[in-house]
Amino acid sequence: REHHKPVAIEASLPDIEASGVDLLPFLHQRLQAHIPGIMEQTFRDLVRTVGVTVICDSMDRTSHAFQKRVTTAISLLLRDYPLSQVFLFSRADSRPVLAIPTLQLEPLSDAQRRELEDVLLADGSAKHYSIIGAASPTLRSLCSIPLLLKLALEYWQRHREFPRDVDVLFRSWLETVLETEPSDTVSRYRREQALSLIAEATVDAPLTGVAAIALLKRHGIDETVLNELIRCNAVRETDAVLDLQHDSLADYLRAKMFAEKPVAEQLAAIPKVPTSPDSFLPVLLMAQMPDPGARDSLWRHLISGPIETYFDALRYRHDASEELRRLDPPALSYRYMTDMLDGIEEPLEGYFPVLRPAIVEWLTDERDKPLAIIGGANPYSLYYKIHAQDPGAPRVVVGAPDFPGTIRGVNLEGRFRADSARLLGMSLLKEGVEEAVKTRNLDGRQEWAAERLIGRVRYLAESAKMPISVNDDLDTVEKVLRPYTEVVLRDGPWGRGQQFSFRSLLDDIAKLRGAGLTALNPWWSRLGWNDCIPCLSEGDFARILNEEYRRAQLIYTEIVETCFPRFAKKMIWYPILPLRWKLRVVRGTPLDRTFVIYPHWAPVKDWKDAGADVTFADRGPDRQPPWEEARDALVALGRTPNVPHYGGFTTHAGYSGSQLTGHFSGATPAENEAFSWLKDEVERLFKNLPSGDGSF
Repeated sequence: REHHKPVAIEASLPDIEASGVDLLPFLHQRLQAHIPGIMEQTFRDLVRTVGVTVICDSMDRTSHAFQKRVTTAISLLLRDYPLSQVFLFSRADSRPVLAIPTLQLEPLSDAQRRELEDVLLADGSAKHYSIIGAASPTLRSLCSIPLLLKLALEYWQRHREFPRDVDVLFRSWLETVLETEPSDTVSRYRREQALSLIAEATVDAPLTGVAAIALLKRHGIDETVLNELIRCNAVRETDAVLDLQHDSLADYLRAKMFAEKPVAEQLAAIPKVPTSPDSFLPVLLMAQMPDPGARDSLWRHLISGPIETYFDALRYRHDASEELRRLDPPALSYRYMTDMLDGIEEPLEGYFPVLRPAIVEWLTDERDKPLAIIGGANPYSLYYKIHAQDPGAPRVVVGAPDFPGTIRGVNLEGRFRADSARLLGMSLLKEGVEEAVKTRNLDGRQEWAAERLIGRVRYLAESAKMPISVNDDLDTVEKVLRPYTEVVLRDGPWGRGQQFSFRSLLDDIAKLRGAGLTALNPWWSRLGWNDCIPCLSEGDFARILNEEYRRAQLIYTEIVETCFPRFAKKMIWYPILPLRWKLRVVRGTPLDRTFVIYPHWAPVKDWKDAGADVTFADRGPDRQPPWEEARDALVALGRTPNVPHYGGFTTHAGYSGSQLTGHFSGATPAENEAFSWLKDEVERLFKNLPSGDGSF
């Protein structure tokens, strides 16, 4: 039968070495198994006339002598039979010197992860929806390595959740990486021991070959093991120095060795543990360390790093449930509540120090005192009250909490482990930060103080009928408010309406006086707003909206820089400001009480240009604005090429202090817009905080 296309033959290089025959005879044997009658000379004629496609795998699993021999054989095959082609797969450090194109496997991109996920998980019944995006930041980063992505997805396929114990993934990864000859148990353990020693020795810099050999000899390991590690691509050799091929696998081995050291050595070394965003070591350490004192020290150290690392440490932390269950009830309660209070206090001081008065006030109704806790815990439930600590009183008390104050209870069964105290503490802190944003109990500078004071004065005048208005000077407003200095307003059922202290209004007045101001500034009225939308000239309308969109950016920026400086560069809006908005306004809405805005924006270089350009029309645009132009402009200015809300439309509620629903808060549209951004920022900030010990 006549052949017109090259014959494709799979040739495992370890099999060729084991067979003891040369390359071409081995290929003939492989083909003869499927076509018994083909003779060797016929096979060579076939290779000469149409060629052969040879797929050679596992070069790194063969001996060095065989690698040299087969490289020569492949070179001769390509020279003598030019219609043939060879695909050769090898780990980087075992690649042959051949005049063929070389492709190196890079970490998977997001698109490639999605493609592999489709291959592994799609069952053909319907379109597969991606689930890898639901994994933790640590796991998503690790899944840029194909093997780990495959292991994680296979685990999810079996359990419908991602691994709670990262040791499962890393052990499988390590065993695969160290797979080479010799493959007996002793050799495998010796390679793992040698790789661990090299990982620990290369924390700060790679190791020279001479130093690596000396290191292995000091620990009684034969120097030939180094060749095995290089052959299986666990260690790479670059410019006469050695390092581990995979940084995250190195971190895993370092964490295991760290956890085996005496506790005193651990405590001394923890302050030097790197907490950079690209290091997996802190999370892996928290998963490995058995000593509670060392873990407490590591929790405190983690505060110096990214909050995402802290969240993943909570997610993958060492399971201490059994050691807690062995404690008697009072000791268990004391330990649990101590950990919980530390789980609030430490991240509060580290990540949100400016919010401390607001969080403490939300928890205890007092603003400036230390926190304390009273309650009890068992492996299945928790009840407690957080309160202000009086001078000389204990910080933690095991006992029945009583009123006044908020008594909380948590059922731990199902959703939480017995060692969930710090996770619950961070969850409570998250709730407090969200409450501070909701009640606008956040600090800023002059622009925010002026805007917040306007809204709250309007609210008090309307709801409490206080004799003040936004047209008053600061002396008049202060005189009315001063008698209520210690009062905290909580309107609405269960305190879900307006919540603020009169002291915060007096603080805002002091801030404005410090800036040289003497009166409130109802800027929309000053610029011509009169509640009659059809009566407004286009010029007045444009000036009012320009000021609103300028002030919204200023308010947001002041609060971010004051309250969330550690997170500013990674936020949604902050890295792209200042902006110039492009607003298309349609005024013909029902009853002429509202108007519709079709917005988009472009970044500007200077804050003096922040604001809005306004045009008027009878209807909205026919198409969405080109967001690519905004992205390109951000890149040109050296800013994050992130394009949040762009296009669409919004219905404006005017400047009366009421929302479209009719709810009256007194807040200006500039304040409401700034806080809609801040709400999104906080949701994004805490997005990866585990909601329990079953959310992985």
